[in-house]
Amino acid sequence: MNLSRFFVALGGTLNNKKPPIGGSSYAIINGEEALVIDWGAYHISPSQRDRIEAIRAVTSAGAKLDMLEDTRYPVISPMPDLNAEAWMDDGLKPYMPDDSPLAGVKKIYVVGTHGHADHIGLLPLAKSKYGDRMEVYMTGPTLALAGWNWEDHLKIAERDGSQPLFTPWDIEDLKKSVHLIRPYDAITCGSFRMIFYPAGHILGAVGVHVTAPVSMFFTGDSCFHDQHTVRGGDIPQLMPNDGIDCLVAEATYASAIKSVDREAEEARIAESFLNYLESDGRVICPSLAIGRSAELYAICEKYGITERFPVWLMGAACTTGAVYCEYGVLNESVRDHFVRKNYDAKRILRSREPSVVIAPSGSLSGGRSVQFVREWMGYEDTLIALSSYQDPCQPGFDLMRAKRGTLVDFDKEPIMFRATVEKYELSAHMNGHDLDWLRDELRPERTLLVHGNEHEMDAAIARSGPSIIKTRVGEHLHIN
Repeated sequence: MNLSRFFVALGGTLNNKKPPIGGSSYAIINGEEALVIDWGAYHISPSQRDRIEAIRAVTSAGAKLDMLEDTRYPVISPMPDLNAEAWMDDGLKPYMPDDSPLAGVKKIYVVGTHGHADHIGLLPLAKSKYGDRMEVYMTGPTLALAGWNWEDHLKIAERDGSQPLFTPWDIEDLKKSVHLIRPYDAITCGSFRMIFYPAGHILGAVGVHVTAPVSMFFTGDSCFHDQHTVRGGDIPQLMPNDGIDCLVAEATYASAIKSVDREAEEARIAESFLNYLESDGRVICPSLAIGRSAELYAICEKYGITERFPVWLMGAACTTGAVYCEYGVLNESVRDHFVRKNYDAKRILRSREPSVVIAPSGSLSGGRSVQFVREWMGYEDTLIALSSYQDPCQPGFDLMRAKRGTLVDFDKEPIMFRATVEKYELSAHMNGHDLDWLRDELRPERTLLVHGNEHEMDAAIARSGPSIIKTRVGEHLHIN
């Protein structure tokens, strides 16, 4: 066994101070080289944002940040100087992957599996730190969507008056240096050989089959059923008696062994929307900017809703929708449904005309969706259609449990809540049934679970036994 070759999670799995879904980053270290899959950012909930000023006051007095952290979610302290060494120890550590295992590595190869911030959000910071020691690989669609994510970070920092984690120049330098790949490409990076497979999660997403110096398959975020804008993912086709050394699989929904009937769920969405629209009601769809907003529009188009009623995409859904158009997975006609100007958005907001509005964010943590829900939630003829994962710390989670006819504290003001909230299942992640299928197909000696809560991992282990391992940030797992 080569003791200098090991796998380590830098982020994105079990840790007592960080959420397990966020900051995704996993490394194979082989002597003086490392292959890193993703370099994501951790999500900060509104409740943590509210604590930042208090944290700043305490940390400025010299208190240790780790004394203030709760056990599940990170807190960011301010970054007074991007060039100071101290911020690496106290300011950003709760927010970024722990890259300390890379300290002695001379060459780092990074694959960005897809364009969501929890997988690529801090790549500009990483590239600025490691410079020529780091090479970055991703697909063209991922680069386009990641670029929007990075620019969005700068806009949010400017809006909030906070210090951005990287600069516009860092973004441009990274974009210029990225090596573009395509699904089914096979490449060699130093001692590592890789083949990329479409992951089916969102446009441009890939899984990574490492074929040397070990055989490992990283699912990234994967979806193995077809969506409107992307086909289901693919995996390596092995010979009957072959297997891989290790499967690194997302565990987002590892406890679920039954899949939702996608066709039936889309029909339920269309029926719900039409029930409200035909009764002169309105529908607001808080959605993820990347992936889900395009899927919701495609569902409306499939069922003829776009021909009968106004269907609008707002905010970042327009920017990401344009990327989907450029790669031919949305009809160019969708651009007629983009609402980019504030006065147009305000006109729709105040109109009583039946319409569908698709707007980020999916968890109501910000964006246009918050404005529309705040304005429309007081009307009985409003449907609030949630289709994204609702974090318990986010407003969408509370709204699902609110009672109609009561005052609800939303966006820092009490509002009489009369709307209807419906939750729809349009998951673009693999589930427990997919995980079991993957293990049957790839026959791994070990399966490492990442990107999932511990109870999801426990459910998979209970089904399949000790060859499945709960992965924890910082643990070194030696590989042959």
